[in-house]
Amino acid sequence: MTIFLTGSTGQIGSYLVKVLLDNGHKVFALARTSSDGSARERFVKAVSFWDDKVLKKNKNNFFVFDGDVTKKNLKLKKHEIDVIKKEVDCIIHAAANIDPMQDLEAARKINLYGTRNILELSLQLLIAGKLEKVYHISTAYICGDYGGVFSEDSFDVEQKFNTTYEQTKFEGEKLVREYREKGLAVDILRPGLVMGETITGKINRFLNIYHLLHICKNEVFGLWPLKDAFVSIVPVDCAVFAIYKILIADKLDNMTYNIFPNKSVKMGDIIKWGSKYFRFKMPGLISVEEFLKTQTTPVQKMLFQKTAKILNTKVKLDSKRTNSFLKKNDFNYPEMSKEYFSSIFKYCVERGFMKK
Repeated sequence: MTIFLTGSTGQIGSYLVKVLLDNGHKVFALARTSSDGSARERFVKAVSFWDDKVLKKNKNNFFVFDGDVTKKNLKLKKHEIDVIKKEVDCIIHAAANIDPMQDLEAARKINLYGTRNILELSLQLLIAGKLEKVYHISTAYICGDYGGVFSEDSFDVEQKFNTTYEQTKFEGEKLVREYREKGLAVDILRPGLVMGETITGKINRFLNIYHLLHICKNEVFGLWPLKDAFVSIVPVDCAVFAIYKILIADKLDNMTYNIFPNKSVKMGDIIKWGSKYFRFKMPGLISVEEFLKTQTTPVQKMLFQKTAKILNTKVKLDSKRTNSFLKKNDFNYPEMSKEYFSSIFKYCVERGFMKK
């Protein structure tokens, strides 16, 4: 199988490259030249973080396109598009702006308009090439502030959004549904909160819960608005292995998959395990409503906006259908236990993100 992949320097995208190459597939990767280096340099650095030998072992099975999802035809040259039309079986759209603090139009640039550009190119490939399907990587947290069960079948439940990331990923999914009506087969893949590898704890960017633990370690808050909060966590390797299983085993079109264990983790437990490992004082856990009544400094308000506010304490994210499909295809998630988080904490120390 030959795959065209956007977001190849991102967390999930770069790990996907490793897994696809390890399993004998050909990858055409889109990357962007920036101040950090050329498209190829950035791609090599991102993939080599996970495995510094995989690219050397598969040097004839990958090609890096210097392009940009925010531009028409991804800023690709005609001969590059011709190659894609001739060879690509499926497209995986993993590029995204994941910054929860971005203003709305900045977030839309990649998450909405970039998605439209991918879908438009996909239509060209469908008509003129051998393209069979597009896989759009979204997020489980398009649920926003919804207060019920949010499953694979859930989408527009009149939710409001905590961040522009949530809103624009929702808008991206809405666009996908419009292009399905145009004859394009698009599966939607919704990971939960992505964290480090199952065994090693390895991760290339410390985001979401990592920031929250760092704040707890510094004892910025005596009270923290995470009472009865649960999160749906998926290790990066498990997210990618699940996506790969879907890629090779799924026979249906226009499906939605929730990529995380169906059993969520209590935030209070994560903070408790962290407090013992990193030796910080466990904050008192209260409701968001109670927290908003307390006196907070501007810095505390900003940290709340970037971390705890984005965790919906009312929703129940459901992935039973996806988990059943994965189980039939010999994949099960490991338990998100204290032992798993110990490997996460250990890696944080090894990389100097937090001190014990």
